[in-house]
Amino acid sequence: MGFIALVYNSQFGKYGGDIAISIYAVISSIMTFVIMPASRISQVIQPIIGFNYSAGHNERVKETFTKATLLSVGVTALRLNFIITLVLGFVMLATTLFQSIGKPTASSLITLIRQVLALISFIIILLKFLSINGIFLAQPISDFIAVILSLILIKIEFKQLSQGDFDITLEKYSEAVRE
Repeated sequence: MGFIALVYNSQFGKYGGDIAISIYAVISSIMTFVIMPASRISQVIQPIIGFNYSAGHNERVKETFTKATLLSVGVTALRLNFIITLVLGFVMLATTLFQSIGKPTASSLITLIRQVLALISFIIILLKFLSINGIFLAQPISDFIAVILSLILIKIEFKQLSQGDFDITLEKYSEAVRE
């Protein structure tokens, strides 16, 4: 997270000055407050999902994840608007789901693409075309990409859970994406 803040601050400082850095600091603080419920819910569901997954209760895994997502979105929506809540809460819970069932690769992939590959690329690219406004657009675009990726990976995982397949490798994910 510190590296991302460094990239933001250097670009804001270069193209927008102190005011842009201040706006980013305020937005960042608000977002920390907004995602707090999703973070806590993620911490609570991790052992529940992990236990049920290891016990072979695949429907409970899906049910827990679905209910936690709804709760996270509902609670966080009271703090800010629905779209921001949906994106942040869902992506956070998606990464927690994969961590809970022993699939750190999927969790890391979502985080890496959202916070590094897409975000930094869009900060640099959009800055060239839209000036400082491009920097502000980079995060929502990166989040949208993370939601789409999360939905794809969850759909694949839930399909595997419904089939009772516990040995899901990267190759199986690749095969399922191609289908």
